[in-house]
Amino acid sequence: MVHGLLSPYIDKIFSLVPQINITEYINKHLSMLKPLIYAENQDNINESTMNDINNFIHPLNITRKKTIFFYTGVADEQFKETKLFSEKIVNYGVSSTLIINVEKKKHSPMVMDNVEFIENLLKNILSNKRTKDKNLFELEPKTFLYLGK
Repeated sequence: MVHGLLSPYIDKIFSLVPQINITEYINKHLSMLKPLIYAENQDNINESTMNDINNFIHPLNITRKKTIFFYTGVADEQFKETKLFSEKIVNYGVSSTLIINVEKKKHSPMVMDNVEFIENLLKNILSNKRTKDKNLFELEPKTFLYLGK
């Protein structure tokens, strides 16, 4: 997601159940990999910097018009953070669409149980088409609820 926002060659980004608070996720799920992720004795790359994705996103660094689509769910552990980030990124001139899965499923089941829907989303994003699905409802402009299958 960060690469897509900062690259001058990318204009469409699809973020599948993103981890906004990176350090929180690593500490909870990948603690054994911390030595590989965080360089020791480097003040510019440390846990506090990595914890906030906003440390990497600055409006002046976004040089091309961007559109980002977030797919997340109400039961995902970083749902609130994703929602707040999707609202904040608009202030940087990025068009942000939030697709919220309302099933009470955690991260992996929310993805794996809805692969067909996600693939359809991706195809439509790439071809600039609006996704139509009997279980997808527009809550407000750029915010959609997906009921799952």
